Amino acid sequence: GLKTLIISTDPAHSLSDALDIQLSGDPVVVDGTEGNLFAMEVDTKRAIGEFKDLLQQYVNEGTGVGADLARRLGLAEFSDILANTPPGIDELVALTQVVSLVKSGQFKRVIVDTAPTGHTLRLLAFPDFIDQFLGQILRLKRRIDDLVASVKNVFTGAATEVGRAADRVETFRKNMTELKELFADSERTQFCVVTIPTELAVAESERLVVSLKSSKMTVNNLIVNQILPEHATEAYLKRRVKEQSKSVDELESISSEEFPISIAKVNYFDEEVRGVAGLRNLSDSIFGETAS
Repeated sequence: GLKTLIISTDPAHSLSDALDIQLSGDPVVVDGTEGNLFAMEVDTKRAIGEFKDLLQQYVNEGTGVGADLARRLGLAEFSDILANTPPGIDELVALTQVVSLVKSGQFKRVIVDTAPTGHTLRLLAFPDFIDQFLGQILRLKRRIDDLVASVKNVFTGAATEVGRAADRVETFRKNMTELKELFADSERTQFCVVTIPTELAVAESERLVVSLKSSKMTVNNLIVNQILPEHATEAYLKRRVKEQSKSVDELESISSEEFPISIAKVNYFDEEVRGVAGLRNLSDSIFGETAS
């Protein structure tokens, strides 16, 4: 199989539970996969905290000339952008790590397990935030260049420190831009929507697919989980099967000749899917036994 890394940005850390192993912020090989599957959970709080600290260290009171220069350069107003960050920005910051992992070439495939639909939709709305972010960066750079040229004999050390901070912010900005481009690159990236056959879940999935397509993101696959077997005969199960069939039909209507989506139907398991053995059974249900 392909050497694959799966990354979870979900604060609930459900990936650790699903694989039945302890994960961290670095790739860990999953036992029983012949070294082909690695997993990690991104610490979103730490990611956004480190970035805030990068700016805050130059604008805190009591840090001397560096703080005064930082205020004159506008780093304080730039830091204010992150003081009350919009929901989901922590996940965006954390996802910039994906760029370096993809560029490293260490893995043939990188899978990002995102938080629920709401977080994903907010991520798609962040290009506007990035544009604002870029505008702040460019203005900051111009202020640094102008000021360093005029006061390099007085504030050379402080200006250099603030300049280094700005350079690190600029690097982060480039990573975000590359992430945005990666998301929109149909040759390298596609979204796979996972849902269950209930009316509420179907409505949520339809909104997600529409939003992804409107953002020029590629959606080729949709997995419908927890489908009851057709041979269920009791009255309750029959009602559930009928309800699910209606929901699956609704999902199949999403696919079109222009935007074809392959739908894999996964039967409802009578026990929770955990560990490699459980995931192999799930894989067999989706892709057939040859997939293992």
